[in-house]
Amino acid sequence: MSQEVLQNLDNAFQIAVILYVIVRTMGLFRRQKSYLAVVFFLLGMINFLASDLYWVTHQLMNPSMRLPFTASEMGGNGWFLLSGAALATLRHERERVETKISGRASEWCEMVFPILFATASTGLWIGWSGEWFKDILCGAAVAYFYLQCSRMAGVTGVFTRMEQIVLCIGAAVLVAMQTSIFFVPEVIGKRIDAGCYILMFAGIAMMFIKYLRAVRTRQDSDVLIALAFGCAACCISAMYMSADPIYFAADTACSLSFLMMLQAMRKKVETA
Repeated sequence: MSQEVLQNLDNAFQIAVILYVIVRTMGLFRRQKSYLAVVFFLLGMINFLASDLYWVTHQLMNPSMRLPFTASEMGGNGWFLLSGAALATLRHERERVETKISGRASEWCEMVFPILFATASTGLWIGWSGEWFKDILCGAAVAYFYLQCSRMAGVTGVFTRMEQIVLCIGAAVLVAMQTSIFFVPEVIGKRIDAGCYILMFAGIAMMFIKYLRAVRTRQDSDVLIALAFGCAACCISAMYMSADPIYFAADTACSLSFLMMLQAMRKKVETA
């Protein structure tokens, strides 16, 4: 199967999923609890849809034209910011109910590490593309989203201490491996790149498995939200660090994470 066919299938599947998520999310406005978070989530998905539609249109009309900053990037950045805002709203709600969460010893790690990872990722994007303005702007939006994912995971306690350590070490090793590719011969670089793919998809698989276990054990909606959005964050990171055709696999996983996010948000509203 050619890369063009894979790309078309990936785009069609993702647009169909996003349209489904948007329509189903509109039906959640019948309840008032967590209303603002649902609005942020819905607007974020609309931004992602606009980004996809613009990109597909560009590919059909003039795929060879270089566009340093487009509506596609703006839509993607909007999704990061609005999704982060939805998480921040839900986290504040939980902290108001469970005030004992405030002042956790690990809170500073939850804030510093995602920003460091986003900063390192931005440096890699610049090294690959040379697009300083676009990558820095996207990196700032991604950092906010990663930060809110991390803090939501912290207040819900979805990860054990050992899992937190494994995730942090895995992210640090991933950045180190990706950086090393700039300085080694091409043959070695390809092997390191393959190792990066294995590491990234292992992280995505871990998030999917934890989410399915949380659903099976009937965990509360905030836990599902933390895992669903966290899974999306892992998929986005893998997408931005992958070349075709691996990119399409990460993008498809991202589409599936949108369905998880919808399920988690729906449970949040229905149990309010």
